[in-house]
Amino acid sequence: MSAAGEIMNMANDAIFSKSSSNRSASDQSASEIRSNMSDAAIKSGNPIAMAIGLGSKIVDGAMDATGTRSSQISKEVKEKTGITGAARFLNNAMNFLPGNPLAMGGKKLTDAELSQETENIRSAFTGTLDDIDAAQSIGGSRVNFMLSGKTRNKMNDYVKEQNRKNALLTDISRTNTLRKQSDYAQDLNKQNMNRYSGNTYQNMAVGKEGLKLPNREMLDAIYAKKVTAFKDGGVIGVDSNVIPEGALHKELNHMEEHNEELDKVITDKGIAVVTTDKDGKVEQVAEIEKEEIVFRLELTKKIEEL
Repeated sequence: MSAAGEIMNMANDAIFSKSSSNRSASDQSASEIRSNMSDAAIKSGNPIAMAIGLGSKIVDGAMDATGTRSSQISKEVKEKTGITGAARFLNNAMNFLPGNPLAMGGKKLTDAELSQETENIRSAFTGTLDDIDAAQSIGGSRVNFMLSGKTRNKMNDYVKEQNRKNALLTDISRTNTLRKQSDYAQDLNKQNMNRYSGNTYQNMAVGKEGLKLPNREMLDAIYAKKVTAFKDGGVIGVDSNVIPEGALHKELNHMEEHNEELDKVITDKGIAVVTTDKDGKVEQVAEIEKEEIVFRLELTKKIEEL
C-alpha cells in the first residue's frame, strides 16, 4: 500500500502540474492537503483506511487529469463578481476532501481574454487591468456543480465584461500605435498651411537676421500705396511707398539685355534707382533690391519720429 501510495504521489503531482485544476496558489494548497490526508490514511496501518487513502489518490488523479474539478475561488474574485461568501466556502471546502466526487465542477466558464496590445498599456489603465487579471484567474474554470446556477452566471458575466473591456483597450492600443507610426499628421499640417496661409510647404524665408513686422495700420497704408503698374506713367519715390520686384543686391539684373546704353550707366546688380534730366540723361542715385520696402519721405520721417 505504501509503495503504491508513493507511485500515485509521483503520478498525481505530474498530472496536477499540467491540469486545468492548477490555476492558483489556493488550488495548489488544496492539492497538498488532499495528498497529505490520503498519505496519512495509507500510513495508518489500518487496511480499510489504507485502501480508502489509495482510492482517494486514484479519484483525485482522475479528476485532475480530466479537468473536471472545480477551481478555488479567491476572496478578491468573490468581491469582484458579487457571489456570496457561502457559495465560495462550499466550492472551496469540497476541494480539501481527498477523493471527493462532490468537488466536481459544472460547465466551464467563458475563457478570459488578455491581448498583448492591452498588456502594452497596462500602466495607463491599472484599475481595469486588475479586473481583467481577476477574470484571468477564473476564465475557463469550473464552479462546483452544486453552484452552477446563479453563482456560475455571475462569474461568467464578470468574465464576459472583462473580455469586452479587453477588446476596447486593444482597439485603443492599436489606434495609438498606428497614430504614432503614421505621417498623416504631416499631411494635415500641410493642408492647414495651404488653407490658412496659402503656402503648402512654408518654404518662404522671412528676415535673414530677424525682423519686426509692422502693425496693421502701417500695413494697410503700405498696401494701399503699393505701386504695381502705371498705365500712363506716374511718380514713385518721394510720393509713394514701394515694394519693388526684381533682383537682390547680390543678383545680376541683366539690364544689358534690355538697354545696352544703361548697362554702362547703372549698377549691374540689384535694382537701380535713377533720375533723368530735361535732356534725358540718366543718373543712378541709389540701388535697392526686390521686396525691400521703400517709404516715402513723409512716412520715413514719421517712423523716425516714433
